[in-house]
Amino acid sequence: MYQFKDYQVEDNFKCKFLSHNPDYSLSAQRFSTCPAGSFCKLPSSDPEPCPPGFFCPTNTTQPYYCCPGFFCKTPDIIEICPQGKYCQAGSTQPEGCYAFANCPPGTDKPTRLGIFGFFLALLVVVSYAIHVSKRLEERKRRKYKAIAENVKINDPEYRNKMTTVERMFTIRCENLGRELPNGTWIMRNVSLTLHAGRTMAIMGPSGAGKSTFISLLTNKSPRTTGKVFVNDVEEELSKYQKLIGYVPQEVSSGLLGYVTYLHIMLQKK
Repeated sequence: MYQFKDYQVEDNFKCKFLSHNPDYSLSAQRFSTCPAGSFCKLPSSDPEPCPPGFFCPTNTTQPYYCCPGFFCKTPDIIEICPQGKYCQAGSTQPEGCYAFANCPPGTDKPTRLGIFGFFLALLVVVSYAIHVSKRLEERKRRKYKAIAENVKINDPEYRNKMTTVERMFTIRCENLGRELPNGTWIMRNVSLTLHAGRTMAIMGPSGAGKSTFISLLTNKSPRTTGKVFVNDVEEELSKYQKLIGYVPQEVSSGLLGYVTYLHIMLQKK
């Protein structure tokens, strides 16, 4: 009574639909043609309108979705999905193909090979750029190495310039002293040597002048008398301030107060 038929849209493009079999007949049953855009459940049934997104050619007994790769503006007309578009089942309009995707005529799902190809090409370009950068760096390194090898290594002046600088300092002070404006000497005739590679501790009761000595040695406070030598060269330690760490006594109370404040705040939370 029913049979599937192929609806020929174009060459090699067909869409199946369910139709009445006109060869099937019963003595009590008459056959009538069901118009396109409608469907008839029985050969003698009245036509019913085919809903949008479905395809109902002549003599359709049951509506089917518009075939994948096609679009149906109206239920009685079916068209092949054009180049650069894709049409899923039940499409009434073709959709635009994705960027870098391939959508030949009759596409229901865009292929993403173009996207993979794009990222593959991008990966190749980035890898090549990294390779070229490394080659340029290697060429530059070889160039500088060749220039260095061409320098006369036996030249004493060059040898002295190329030796490794060791940041070792021997600090010596002589006759450090300070006189206040009122004529009182708070420190006088202090001389000592801080040898490189050794640790020295200056000890004494509170008020003995430990902080005053460090202030005069580092020139934090002005000296009335005395000189400072670094590796037997007279110069101030301020020249080496990037190499010297100095924590003054006044910082201790500030740090203690800050830590105490944090401790109290954390306990409140």
